[in-house]
Amino acid sequence: MRTRTLIVVLPALLMAVCSSGCRQPTDTGMTPPEDPARVDELGPDAGIGVVEATPEPGDEPEDDDPQVLRSDPGKLPPCDPAVLGNGSSEATVTGYSDLDGDGVLECIMGFQGTETDELGEPIDTAYFQLARWTGAEWEEWFGIPAPGGEKYVDMESIVIAHDINDDGVVELGLQFYGFGVSSRPETFYLWQVGPDGLEEAIEGSCVGTSSDDGLVVQDLVPSYTGEELIFAIAEMGDEAHADAHGYSIHVYAWHRGLYREVDQLIADGVFATPFEAIERHAEEICEAVE
Repeated sequence: MRTRTLIVVLPALLMAVCSSGCRQPTDTGMTPPEDPARVDELGPDAGIGVVEATPEPGDEPEDDDPQVLRSDPGKLPPCDPAVLGNGSSEATVTGYSDLDGDGVLECIMGFQGTETDELGEPIDTAYFQLARWTGAEWEEWFGIPAPGGEKYVDMESIVIAHDINDDGVVELGLQFYGFGVSSRPETFYLWQVGPDGLEEAIEGSCVGTSSDDGLVVQDLVPSYTGEELIFAIAEMGDEAHADAHGYSIHVYAWHRGLYREVDQLIADGVFATPFEAIERHAEEICEAVE
């Protein structure tokens, strides 16, 4: 079951919803500005950057981070993945966001390719490349190989690219994938973007999920700073992947310098989507964590 990202309104909540790790969101309803090269020119409600995918012809790209705009980089020339990639991989997603807080957008590129192993067999590989604008051209900042040896990234792989814990430092959340038939294994990584690279921002360095699961990024619990990460993990039995599931719900909050699991509960009943399970238990999540 492939779950799509939604923007859903819960009682007294506006929840930005992504599937485990990152399903495709609905249109935010925002109109991109004409020149979104600098964040301070976007306006307070315009978002912080853009996500631009490279889909099949006629397939419109959709934002993964709901605070990110769909647009080219405006005053800056587009970053060309063909120039900054390794030459043997194809860019599957290109996004722009102010990752270092200087008011100028950086470029986030996800690449998918095939290499040959020591036995001469082809293997799928995936990595991300970050680039900065020097004032004259785009140059490489640093690369992010698949940390767990995952094989795939796609237009849904940029999940988070803004400051979600309100500490003034941007978090970058990326989703890498493995191969699956009925559902695919997915791994969600979260880092803080520092001047010299990435620093782990989630307990255990990552969260392993699947395409049957879901993730909500929402400021739901007042006792913690910023937004929480709320995962709904499918508890699979004998049912088909397309059927309703039971779910366990896991709440991660910013605590002592990392996103840490602060609570979990078993959803009451079965639900058609992981987001219905989280919606059903939103009030309980808040009360249990506090």
